[in-house]
Amino acid sequence: MNCQTKLGVCCLLLSLFSLSCQDKKSFNSLQETGYHGKVSKVREEFWIKSNTGEDHKVRPTISIHYYTKAGQQVKVERLNSWEDDVPSLNYTAVYQWKGGRPVSYQAVDRKQNPVEKGTYTWSGSNQYSLDVEAVDGMRSHVERILDEKGRVKESFSQYKLPRREDMYENRMLIQRDEKGDLIKTVTIPKNGELPETTRFVYATKDQQGNGTLIYLLREKAGDTVATYIRQFEYY
Repeated sequence: MNCQTKLGVCCLLLSLFSLSCQDKKSFNSLQETGYHGKVSKVREEFWIKSNTGEDHKVRPTISIHYYTKAGQQVKVERLNSWEDDVPSLNYTAVYQWKGGRPVSYQAVDRKQNPVEKGTYTWSGSNQYSLDVEAVDGMRSHVERILDEKGRVKESFSQYKLPRREDMYENRMLIQRDEKGDLIKTVTIPKNGELPETTRFVYATKDQQGNGTLIYLLREKAGDTVATYIRQFEYY
């Protein structure tokens, strides 16, 4: 996997990772994400496949998402600090809600130092943007359009990496099955590169129908490029 492909996969993760929001009375973070049942907690590992050899260790992105009984995402933790191949918590984001919608979040590390902040701006009941500013200089702007059931169907993303002047921009079209599970995304880069189609293959699901082992297949690569491993807890 070359650097451009890795960046694309990472941006896909960032685009999917911040899914969280519909109208003031009925918005539900779980609904937007496409989860089933009364989910209280999700532990997620995201593995990117390495092409540098079997001896090259690739560490996953590990996050834990917390939801209220009303389905509002209120906290995200990331185990992104490693010592002797053991991950530890070094990121906690707490979300603020107002009028049934998320309006912002603040993230700190394990020493309570600021890491990043995000601000939501709503443009009606089915469209919003999320602007994120990180202390390391990374900036992102994501706009999302929701369908009639409050699930993301289209997004536009801009990412500026630290110490770089160029901006990565793309548009993403999202396709779901009749149950609401994500089955395909089409990422269209703004730089003129060809669209990239990613298919989601559900190898295992739990009793509520939520995917616990999901393979991401890039059509261009012709192989699995990433894997989600999820553990769900319920009220």
